[in-house]
Amino acid sequence: MAATSRFGTWRSYYNGGKGGGHGGQDLRAAVGMQLYSPFNGKVAYKSVQPNSAGNFLAIRNDNGDIVWFMHLSGYANGIAVGSNVTAGQFVALSGNTGRSSGPHLHLEYTVKRVDDARNKWVTKGMSREQVFQAQNHYSQKSDGTYITDPAGYMCETYTFVGDATKDNAALGKDTKAQYAILYGSVPNGTPPNAEYTDTQTIAANSVAVQANAQGKTVAQFLSDRDGFGALPGMRHEKYENVSPSEMLARESKRRMIDAEWQKNLTQVSSRALWVDYLQTVAVSNYMQEALYRKKEKVEGLLATLVAQEAATQRAAVDAARSRAVRQSAAHSLN
Repeated sequence: MAATSRFGTWRSYYNGGKGGGHGGQDLRAAVGMQLYSPFNGKVAYKSVQPNSAGNFLAIRNDNGDIVWFMHLSGYANGIAVGSNVTAGQFVALSGNTGRSSGPHLHLEYTVKRVDDARNKWVTKGMSREQVFQAQNHYSQKSDGTYITDPAGYMCETYTFVGDATKDNAALGKDTKAQYAILYGSVPNGTPPNAEYTDTQTIAANSVAVQANAQGKTVAQFLSDRDGFGALPGMRHEKYENVSPSEMLARESKRRMIDAEWQKNLTQVSSRALWVDYLQTVAVSNYMQEALYRKKEKVEGLLATLVAQEAATQRAAVDAARSRAVRQSAAHSLN
């Protein structure tokens, strides 16, 4: 099996057109592939939704967590709501029923406790800064359980194929890698630690994956031109053709009005705070330079105005000087 799409990928037609993250993991599976229960439990749901999940099966374990199999072509004998199943028991057949673009298994995992939900939405073409800013969404199903990334409960690792590979650098090449970037540890990365916030851990692990993809350590991958860990900022070249008042307005809007910026300010590392402080100093210096250039232009205009106003006086002085020279010369001859 391979993963044909990423868990949490934004899809505009979800939630009645409001959009949302893909709540399951799509796995490549031919019609009729046997599927097995991942744990001991009881069949909670066995039904059909023609316009969405198609034939589906849900199994609940003793903790109240549920695994969902969707787009099924059939069920194993004896599978019915309320029947007990054991780990590894054959329960259903993969298929292509319901709203489906082709044969595959849509696998969902939902948890009873909201604190256990790991559901960060991702978008195609995400940058490391966007991964850093990804937020957890608490999406509750009608049965009261919460959607979570199933990769954290899977024994197997599934490699992304097709269009999903375009985001390998930022989100990892397989299901376990993506889960680790968003919620846990990666090679050369930062494991969960009470010393760090989730936001700091995600930022570090995102860069670690990209460094690994290039065969580099994190230290080799980063550079003085890198914005790793920093809060979003304005590129200074965008200030070249604006006035100091416009610069001040943009900086004020970015820092004082953006609630997300204010929240991230309390979560980022000390390095990020130093970077933002230095960016503030740089903008201040840039504004002072712009004010100096503006003052220089104003003084140049004033000098030109004074010169023009003094032109008539200069002509009168020159004429008086000429008369004085002539009179002095005539006096000398006499």
